[in-house]
Amino acid sequence: MRTNWSELRKKYLYSGARSVNAFLEAESIKINGFVTRKTKGWREEKELYEADLEKAIREKLIASLSDTEADVRKRQASIAKHLQEMALKALETCKPKDFAEALRCMQIGLKEEREALGLNNVQPQAVFVEPPFMKTRYAQKLKNMDNEELLGVMKELVEEKKEVIN
Repeated sequence: MRTNWSELRKKYLYSGARSVNAFLEAESIKINGFVTRKTKGWREEKELYEADLEKAIREKLIASLSDTEADVRKRQASIAKHLQEMALKALETCKPKDFAEALRCMQIGLKEEREALGLNNVQPQAVFVEPPFMKTRYAQKLKNMDNEELLGVMKELVEEKKEVIN
């Protein structure tokens, strides 16, 4: 009976066997030079296949989780809006003691809506761009001065400016 190497290779790729030799022994195939030549590259091919499989699984899991997160955020925003509507209705007909409760309900609704939309975590980002002249050696010296030294330099500049004006 002839060995179908193509089918055997596929079976190895999809098996849980780590080693080609262990797989071949489990298939009752004697390992010799011919078999070694026929199975050359199988292990590397299996590693690539498993890496691709793992990547696909990870991508599918991330996609399913992000869909779930979007659904949760949508539901959370809907509930938050409902809380706000209830609070507005209560504010229209409230008595002074109910006012605090209606206000608290409105605050919770607004907070939850912002949370659902991901607005609570947004921090304004300030970007400091250092002007090119701050890379000169004089600017570097100014950066390294303490307050007293800076005041001294400023006094000198003011005096020089007065001299130029006069």
